[in-house]
Amino acid sequence: MAGRLVSWLPVRPRTAVALALLFIVALVVAIGRLVGGEPEPMVPQGQTPVSTVDPSTGNDSVVDLQPSPTPKQAATGPEVVGAATVFAQNWIDHERSAQAWRDALVPLCTKALAAELSGVDPASVPADRITGVATTEVHADASVDVIFPIDVGKLRLRMVLTSGRWLVDGIDWERQ
Repeated sequence: MAGRLVSWLPVRPRTAVALALLFIVALVVAIGRLVGGEPEPMVPQGQTPVSTVDPSTGNDSVVDLQPSPTPKQAATGPEVVGAATVFAQNWIDHERSAQAWRDALVPLCTKALAAELSGVDPASVPADRITGVATTEVHADASVDVIFPIDVGKLRLRMVLTSGRWLVDGIDWERQ
């Protein structure tokens, strides 16, 4: 039956299919407008929309106006800097065997970092000396970065408080 319908049209079959699709799209749009209802009114530029919130109801936002507590002063105390300094001095001292170098570092770092250091060659350490005073960046009560100026840039040690001891959990350095 569809073949007869297309055959009496003075158009090619592809054109008939395109016209049929166009008719279907127009029909869907017309039904959507009838069923969809009226669109939201546009607010002219410069005017604010009318609020539908009752101002007498409570505030349900999650904004906390109380400041968050600052990390404890112990996080920047001499214990964390002292532990980082001992590690940094041992890390820079790469004029010894790989085993002796790792043996000096392992008691000062976390198990995860000790595992990462197991294959490191101390000859790859870029620095030869610490050239200034360490600074700290506190991330949390138990997480601090200690930054040392070294002869080739900056050495950054991520310190974490584990079982009452400050241990190195990450090593990073930046070239100058």
